[in-house]
Amino acid sequence: MLTRMQGCFALATCLSLFGCGTTVDASPAPEGCDGTVEVPDPALAAGLRELLGLDADEPIPGAALAVPESLSLDNLGIENLSGLECATSVEQLFLEGNRIEDISILMRLPRLYNLHLDANRIVSLGALSGHQALMTLTARDNLVSSTSDLNDLPELQNLTLSGNPLEALEGLDGLDALFHLSVERTLVAELSSLSKFPALNNAYFTYTKVTSLATLPSHHSLTALHLERAEVEDARIVASLPFLEVLMLSDNRIASIAGIEPANVPRLNSLGLAGNPLTDTSPLANHPQLMVVQIGDIGPSGADLSWVMGLTNLMWIEASSDSITDLSPLVGVPRVHTLDLSDNLIEDASLLNDIEFDRCARVSIAGNPGESSFGDVLDALCANNIVVTGYCLPAACDPCEHGAHCGE
Repeated sequence: MLTRMQGCFALATCLSLFGCGTTVDASPAPEGCDGTVEVPDPALAAGLRELLGLDADEPIPGAALAVPESLSLDNLGIENLSGLECATSVEQLFLEGNRIEDISILMRLPRLYNLHLDANRIVSLGALSGHQALMTLTARDNLVSSTSDLNDLPELQNLTLSGNPLEALEGLDGLDALFHLSVERTLVAELSSLSKFPALNNAYFTYTKVTSLATLPSHHSLTALHLERAEVEDARIVASLPFLEVLMLSDNRIASIAGIEPANVPRLNSLGLAGNPLTDTSPLANHPQLMVVQIGDIGPSGADLSWVMGLTNLMWIEASSDSITDLSPLVGVPRVHTLDLSDNLIEDASLLNDIEFDRCARVSIAGNPGESSFGDVLDALCANNIVVTGYCLPAACDPCEHGAHCGE
């Protein structure tokens, strides 16, 4: 969306001629940026004119283009970035949804720290190597097949390369500050490259070709790893991940979780396993720090909830479509905030009234064969300020806690 910046030219003129009480950088303008800037791409020229408050056929003054700190030029059909090097004050640049192939001009924007290049035609990001200010780079849905030439970005904290034809994370040396990495919807098949990023906190490998967690290297800052809908069969974690708290593995091919060694993931508190063909859920009991467990639609093994006993931190249980009939193990859980038991084989839900729920906890129980007889049980939950999905939203819980989907 274009945001008009009326008066920028007047401001630039004031700054350059009179100072306006502000200290002005006296460094010379880049070559070609004195006077009128030549912008050969008509879509880029039109976008810049609108942002600068210029008429459709008005020349673009270099002094005006040097003023904005943020430029939004999404979805304009831009192919050529020539002329943009004169935007020397720009710190945030949005170029999503264009037809850009060559990004070499962007290396000439020394203050640029937030760059969005999603949905273009970029084959290589190597032109950005060595940029000293860049902190966020998103380049989803381009044509980048290799990162071997992308290196030396000392301030880069956020890197998103999802939707590119990447098969491996090559190069990427000198990204010591990287905090967030997303390579979803790529062909990346292993995780060993995470060792390159000592500050990495969260990584997203959803919809990738990763088959084994055994390729994970030891890492002493990683706290969240998302691997939903990949091709993971081997869930063994043999490396030390002392700060890993969140591990999302839903919709893979995992039959056994015995290899997720508690000693290697001592802080693991959220584990997503829904949609895997698990043969045994008992290893969950070996992780007493678990707070969130997602095991919906895992097959016959999901019917056994005995693993919850002894998990005193457990608050969030998603166990839909698991052939569950017996709710008695849940009675011992000391504090439940979210409980999804929808689409199971439950005929008697009376034990729900014996479970210790948080105030405004959420319960989902629809789709069970005894549902027509659950009325008294559900009414009691509602009276105790428990939200029952599709049944009641108690006044004490309305407005609903953000993101809780109360009463839906």
